Amino acid sequence: NASFEAAPAPQNSAGYALPENTYLQVGAFSQIDGAHSKANQVRELTSHRVLVEAPSTGSLYRVFVGPIKTNLALYELRDALQQNGLPQGHTVEKAFVR
Repeated sequence: NASFEAAPAPQNSAGYALPENTYLQVGAFSQIDGAHSKANQVRELTSHRVLVEAPSTGSLYRVFVGPIKTNLALYELRDALQQNGLPQGHTVEKAFVR
């Protein structure tokens, strides 16, 4: 019977943290209905906030998830999206007006 020791904690875990304004953009749509549909699909897969941003320039409604605090949370979110046949999106640093 093998015994395992716990992995040592990293001396500096800051490398696992993401900037506080890190979001995952999971879609860009010309119609708001498409953006809301994608946002609703993603909401079923995550506890993170899902936002639809109206176009300020251009004509696309963008769907964002976040903020995402750690690389592990980002990995888990992308994995959940992939497992459900959705694009994994891409990370952006974004400031939202609250």
